[in-house]
Amino acid sequence: MIRMSSKAFKITDHVYKVVANSNVYVLLSDPVTVIDCGDRRFHEHVREAISEIVPLSEVKRVLFTHFHYDHVGNCDLFSSAEFYVSKEEIEDFKRDPFGTVLRTQEAELFSKQRLLPVEDLKAEVLQTPGHTRGSLCYLWGGCIFTGDTKFHDTLYGRTDLPTSVPEELEDSKKKLKQYDDLILCPGHDYE
Repeated sequence: MIRMSSKAFKITDHVYKVVANSNVYVLLSDPVTVIDCGDRRFHEHVREAISEIVPLSEVKRVLFTHFHYDHVGNCDLFSSAEFYVSKEEIEDFKRDPFGTVLRTQEAELFSKQRLLPVEDLKAEVLQTPGHTRGSLCYLWGGCIFTGDTKFHDTLYGRTDLPTSVPEELEDSKKKLKQYDDLILCPGHDYE
């Protein structure tokens, strides 16, 4: 991983990482895509870091791995983007925004956004329930973006939260095993 600046890291020629409590990934694809958008407390940091890589107005898609506050807090930076998440995360958010582990500020941001089900997206998406009922992983450019499902070979996301489904994590682990040859891009850099 090559440090691009003090704020962003280059993973591959077309994938960049910004650390904002959770990891934010910028894919220089067509369209330009962001995977997760970090913790709201790092708003200015995320704005500056992504702006070093690409103008914010060029980001056309934001894909969420799941709907926790530390992954969705900066959606308002991307006024030209469409927002995608699993239908399960949309259902859980509509039923109880705070049950999805959002704080008031993030819940208010998303009450103004149109959320699209990832099923409408033309991308390689893996459903990996466990950390949340609607957890997703994305495959792109030789990388796998795992959110809080998988952090490294033996460390997986917690399953004791309101929308967790611990009984499904083992199947998700097995599904992810077949992608061990890809560059792992987790939601946090836990060791």
